[in-house]
Amino acid sequence: MILVDDSRLVWSMLMNSRAAGSPVKPGARVDIVLDNAGFELVTDLVLADFLLASKLASEIHFHGKCIPWFVSDTTRKDFEWTMRQVQSANHKWMSKCGFQWQGYMKQGTWVYHDHPFWTLPHEFCDMSKDAPDLYAKLQKSDLIFFKGDLNYRKLTGDRRWDYTVSFDKVLRGFQPAPLCSLRTLKADVQVGLRPGQGEKLAATDPDWMTSGKYAVIQFSSPYKE
Repeated sequence: MILVDDSRLVWSMLMNSRAAGSPVKPGARVDIVLDNAGFELVTDLVLADFLLASKLASEIHFHGKCIPWFVSDTTRKDFEWTMRQVQSANHKWMSKCGFQWQGYMKQGTWVYHDHPFWTLPHEFCDMSKDAPDLYAKLQKSDLIFFKGDLNYRKLTGDRRWDYTVSFDKVLRGFQPAPLCSLRTLKADVQVGLRPGQGEKLAATDPDWMTSGKYAVIQFSSPYKE
C-alpha cells in the first residue's frame, strides 16, 4: 500500500519540462541513487530506458556505492555484471535491451558514478560541506530519484519525526535539485502523513513501519510556485 503518492507531481514536472519558462530544461537529466542490486537494479534500468524512450529525459546518471554498505547494495561491479547478464539472456528482447543499454553507456547517455560519501556516516543534509564535489554534481540534475529505505533514512536523518512533519522540512536544506524518494518502509521513521494516519496504522498493524507492506513516493522541489 502506498501511504504517500506524489507520483503526479513527478510526472507533471517531467511532462512540463518543455514548457516555456520552466525551470527544468527540455530533455531533462535524471539521476538515480541506486539501492539493491539484482532484480531491483534491472527495474531501475527499465525505468531509465522508459524515460529516454518517452523523451522525458535525455541523459540518466546512476549513483552506486564504492563498497556495499549492506550486502545487496549496488556497486560498479554489480552494475556491469547485470549489463552483461541481460545481454547474454536467452531471450531475444531481453538481450536486445542489454545491448541497447550498453550502447547508452558508450554514448554517454547513461553514466555510472560512485563516491565514498554514500557509505560514510553522514546525513544527506551534510553533503554540501562534507562532499561538495558530489553535491555540485547532483546540482546539475533536473530530478533525482533516491531508491530504498536506507536512502530515506539518510534523507530524514533517521530521526523519530512526528508523522505529519513535511518531507521538505526534514531534508533540512538538502535541495541540490528536485528529488523523489521511492521507498518501502523497513525502519521506524516516516514523515509527510495526514493527521491521524500514522496512529491509525499503528493501531491496526503494530509492525507497519518495518513489515515491508507499505511504501511512499515523496517529492520535494527547491522551485517555488
